[in-house]
Amino acid sequence: MASGGGYHQSQGSTSSNSQLMQSSSLNENFKVVIRVRPPLPREHRDDCEFRGIVNVSPDHKSCAIMEYLGAEVGEHERQRDMDANPHLCVWQSFTFDHVYD
Repeated sequence: MASGGGYHQSQGSTSSNSQLMQSSSLNENFKVVIRVRPPLPREHRDDCEFRGIVNVSPDHKSCAIMEYLGAEVGEHERQRDMDANPHLCVWQSFTFDHVYD
């Protein structure tokens, strides 16, 4: 008997899902926009060069984020390691309706 009740519940949710799909097909779109913030003052240090890890495309429709795959080390060691082993820096691209930077 419990399985019969479960069947009716799922059938009801399927019906409401169909209604949702029909209403969403009425040309109701949304846009995805992100903002890449500028570096904070504390991120600009005299003893270490600032390196951004986000690159925004010229058309402001996509951005690439760099992931460092090396060992967890201090900032100076990480930058030296990135210079010596650029293959440890992997870029991932993401596309949006607009990217503000």
